Amino acid sequence: MVNCNITSPWIFRDNLVVNTSITYTYSVHFKRDNSTLWSSRWDYILKSHSHPTILWFSLINSTIVLVLLCACVALILLRTLRNKEIRCCRSQSLEKTQAESGWKLIHGDIFRPPGKTMLLSILSGTGIQLLITTTIILLLACFGALSPASRGELATCALFLYLFSSCFAGYTAARIYKAIGGLHWKTMTLMTFFLLPVVVVAIFFLLNIFVWAGQSSAAIPFGTFVAVMALWIGISMPMTFIGAFLGFKKKPIQNPVETNRIPRKIPPTKFIMKLWPGVLMGGLLPFSSFFIPFYFILSSIWMHQIFYASGFLFPMFCVFILTTAESTICLCYAHLSVEDYQWWWRSFLTGGGCCFYILVYSIYFVSIRSGLVGGTSIFLFIGYTTIIMLFVFILGGSIGFLTSYYFVRKIYSAVGVA
Repeated sequence: MVNCNITSPWIFRDNLVVNTSITYTYSVHFKRDNSTLWSSRWDYILKSHSHPTILWFSLINSTIVLVLLCACVALILLRTLRNKEIRCCRSQSLEKTQAESGWKLIHGDIFRPPGKTMLLSILSGTGIQLLITTTIILLLACFGALSPASRGELATCALFLYLFSSCFAGYTAARIYKAIGGLHWKTMTLMTFFLLPVVVVAIFFLLNIFVWAGQSSAAIPFGTFVAVMALWIGISMPMTFIGAFLGFKKKPIQNPVETNRIPRKIPPTKFIMKLWPGVLMGGLLPFSSFFIPFYFILSSIWMHQIFYASGFLFPMFCVFILTTAESTICLCYAHLSVEDYQWWWRSFLTGGGCCFYILVYSIYFVSIRSGLVGGTSIFLFIGYTTIIMLFVFILGGSIGFLTSYYFVRKIYSAVGVA
């Protein structure tokens, strides 16, 4: 039994305001339920907040989009690779070569190294690291290894997976950097180790200062920051160098065609074939494949709702990866058909174009749905949205670039040059 005494001045008696004390009494009886196991005590909450119908609809819709993109990529490959005797001879007349296809005309420039090759290699390696980390986390959560009842388990698992997967980042970055012709492998490895973690830690530290200033219990202690930095230097640095060393020890990737000394002039193109319209088009389909579960993720972050549907998140994540890869391939082929051979950074930006729609949707959600107020809340929204956009940009960009690299090598391996 609990007694609560409340003193309120808002009691009116004979048109006068007087102070009075009201005592509320209530009793609570707890009854033990032995039918519910301790490990499954959260199940009724998780099931009551799930939305299986909406998620199934989203998954089916994304799968249909994926099937259509698969059909487009299959048609492109059948068109370009059905005749293995295609020859793009320099002795042929220009009119005859143009009558065949536009992408064969730029075989001498297709593998010309782009600008900022080191940055492109670093971002590609970091994207593979994020891909491996996210895939393992979703798989563990899908099989029930990560429970929402264990507070901090997800963050701890993600941290250690990211640190130990640094070897894949170093290996991928080294392979790409060596294939493009880079020589400063030590600088590239250090930048792979530093670039993304420094940016993310700086954002988290600034956010933590605002949380400290607001005297919130959610503030991360300074000792935790120091411990994370020690783990990062002690685990991630040697793993990155090991992966980069193994990548540089292997033979460089051989391009199927040689590069001309003099670059070919790129003909003028329509507005729809420019860089940024292509980036916006390339990011629309991947975002449409997961914007419904993204709404529930934002609700769990900003509206304190429970969302735990790893069985849906993992297949949707796979659909997002495949949709990003195939939409980037289709746009890459479209640009090659108009004799635009600057596909390196274009494919990366196209794959990461989904982050623009994430920004727009997040602003809409916070302004219309959540109704955040206060400077600290707005600053937290800006910081967390920036981190999400950065992760999606690097992850989608690396997928788009690496799949486009494989696609370009595949179609030009069928072109013989006399």
